Amino acid sequence: MSHGAHWHVRRRVSGERMLRSSTETELAPAVLIERHRGRPGAFVLDRSGRDSWSFAGARPVRRLVVEAGGRTRVWNGRRWQPVDRDPIEAIAAFVRNEEAQPIGALRSLEPPAVLPRTVGYLAYDLGRFIEDVPRSGPDPVGAPLAVLSTYARVDAWHPASGRIERIVFESARRSMPPPPEPATAAQAPALDEAAYRRGFARIQSAIEAGEIYQANLARAMVLDFDGDPLETYRRLRARQPVPWGAYLDVTPWRILSNSPECFLWIDGDTIRTFPIKGTRPRGSSSEEDERLKRELESDEKENAEHLMIVDLERNDLGRVCEIGSVTVPELARVHTFSTLHHLVSEVRGRLRPGVGLDDVLRATFPGGSITGAPKIRAMEIIAEVEPFDRGVYTGAVGCFNGERSVALNIAIRTAVVSAGRIYYFTGGGIVADSNVEAEYRETQTKALAFLESLGAESALERVAAR
Repeated sequence: MSHGAHWHVRRRVSGERMLRSSTETELAPAVLIERHRGRPGAFVLDRSGRDSWSFAGARPVRRLVVEAGGRTRVWNGRRWQPVDRDPIEAIAAFVRNEEAQPIGALRSLEPPAVLPRTVGYLAYDLGRFIEDVPRSGPDPVGAPLAVLSTYARVDAWHPASGRIERIVFESARRSMPPPPEPATAAQAPALDEAAYRRGFARIQSAIEAGEIYQANLARAMVLDFDGDPLETYRRLRARQPVPWGAYLDVTPWRILSNSPECFLWIDGDTIRTFPIKGTRPRGSSSEEDERLKRELESDEKENAEHLMIVDLERNDLGRVCEIGSVTVPELARVHTFSTLHHLVSEVRGRLRPGVGLDDVLRATFPGGSITGAPKIRAMEIIAEVEPFDRGVYTGAVGCFNGERSVALNIAIRTAVVSAGRIYYFTGGGIVADSNVEAEYRETQTKALAFLESLGAESALERVAAR
């Protein structure tokens, strides 16, 4: 089958069932991941769309881990083996080697989707192996720079049709899932309001000096946590359904990603990215909601910030795409989610023959919407003003089935549970006419759904006091 062809899935005549009610359809992601609760390597890729496929699975058969220093190892089903190559090349080779078509009686999967043969995350700080950018400081969570897991079989559900399917990539064989990663001593990152203001001032001084046009500044929130990470993800999804959600159990870390943003979608030789820049909260009435939407559409500062990132993404894709193929089919359109309005664009191109996943990552990672412009200098200033490595936050979470079938989010609205704490980062782009009060409030607005999912009625006040 060619890279651009539609994938197929196996119909289980005795096992497939249909969802009968809209309520049952909405609960399907939770129902299916409950099937895998307690199993090693459980995951859910949650598209929260009526016409999109979502997936869940557990018990990976192989795994690649890139440690903080760049050392890479692969679990082969029996033991760990070191990988003596650059981490980006190792990731591409692992994804390429694990590509597989489903087996058994096949039929078309409609609408087409990237089937999750390999699932995992790439941390923002993996970018140090692409560009020569210094570390900000320790990763407060202590998770690896990348964890990618290969699955022999996964479950899929499609809300619009009510179908639940089992996709089988490998026949059953004697292999063991990888053992848990060793726990690390987590730390509480320090970026209180005063530190945020200092970082904001440094970014604006760099803009005034002509070093950059824009940079993304993040802050970290840390709360004690003794709850159920999966249940927290389910509440977060119910509060703020988004098209690029994910839950990963990478023991001892659990990753809860509720992202609205697609970083990369690769289907054969077509590559797309959907940068988000520009935010307004939803209104309390239809009139207020429409006013806020129109305000976002016409805001000169938000649109200027957005256009900078679209230009950056066009340039990034241009490094790996055929000349003249990079287009912007959708520019700065308001997309409305359950709690927020966002400005979203689509940038699309046609990959050159011979371009591999390592080439794509070197050209595009990390995403421009969460770094700034120019990207490298913005990343250097981010490393200067943020006293912590970002870890999973603003990296990417998603899946692969070979190098030309990829679906990754930008890991914003993403929490990590570790060692009795839950870590949540939030941020936004700073430009010349940004206002520190407004930007700081926006970080709180973006965090509200997450904090409410924890049942933290006074969460913002508690976080601000830390």
